[in-house]
Amino acid sequence: MSELATVARPYAEAVFMIAKENPQSADNWLDFLSSLKLLMGTEATREVMGLPELGFEKKKAFLGELSAKILERELTKEENDFLLTISENKRFGILPSVYDEYRARLLAERNILEAEVQSAYPLTDGQKEMFVKALQKRFNKEIELTETISPSLLGGAILKIDDLVIDGSILGRLDGMIRSMN
Repeated sequence: MSELATVARPYAEAVFMIAKENPQSADNWLDFLSSLKLLMGTEATREVMGLPELGFEKKKAFLGELSAKILERELTKEENDFLLTISENKRFGILPSVYDEYRARLLAERNILEAEVQSAYPLTDGQKEMFVKALQKRFNKEIELTETISPSLLGGAILKIDDLVIDGSILGRLDGMIRSMN
């Protein structure tokens, strides 16, 4: 996986530099790369991209047409050029990583930190707001909070930010008690 990220990084960097020239295009690039990640996440697309009898032009056209349908718009010249470069270099497999790298770079540029909260039950709006405000204060960044429901936690929550994990779940506490008794 890290090998894909290493290969994808220069492509994501190039897209990021293009997007910086026209800041309004940054979100369009994010949507475009997201559509490519979505497409490459399907077995059918991976099979087509793996067909040796199809030339890179047809593969580029295939991805371009599907991406345009997902986005409900025509692709820009820059997006088509990006697809051409990916196709000529047979780098279809890195497209999900290009999206991930680009998104991480864009969030960092916008001073936004991703945080994930796993909880046994859905959080109320007030609880979400409490998490966001506390994290904004601690990290001095805007927070993009995602919520995952994991009934196996029994109660409480687990907060994940990059490599930081704070386990305040009942399951985590029980595990800690068991370890301390052994």
